[in-house]
Amino acid sequence: MRFAGSAPITDFLDKSINMGAVAQKAAEQRSALKNAGTELAGEVGAAGIEGAGRVEAAGILGAAQASAAQGQMMGSLGSLVGKVGGQAITTFGSNRFSSPTWTQAKSEADSFFGANL
Repeated sequence: MRFAGSAPITDFLDKSINMGAVAQKAAEQRSALKNAGTELAGEVGAAGIEGAGRVEAAGILGAAQASAAQGQMMGSLGSLVGKVGGQAITTFGSNRFSSPTWTQAKSEADSFFGANL
């Protein structure tokens, strides 16, 4: 025990590296690095989710706009067919359905179907 408190031993212990402090600093650095990696992964994940949400929203809006345009086109087409059909009935119907041939055919059909029902 005579060397435990001697000047060379005390001097060596005072001037040597504090391994406890080194280990603590290394643990802090590892923890900070791991936290930075976790934060970055979270930000990347959030950006991916946000991007996917934007793509999905754009798809929904695009489909709604396409559906609205198709509905408008079908409505216009139906209106055109109605106008053409109405004009055809007005133009051709009044002359044809009151002709003697039509009247005779109608009365024959009524008598045939009326007798056979």
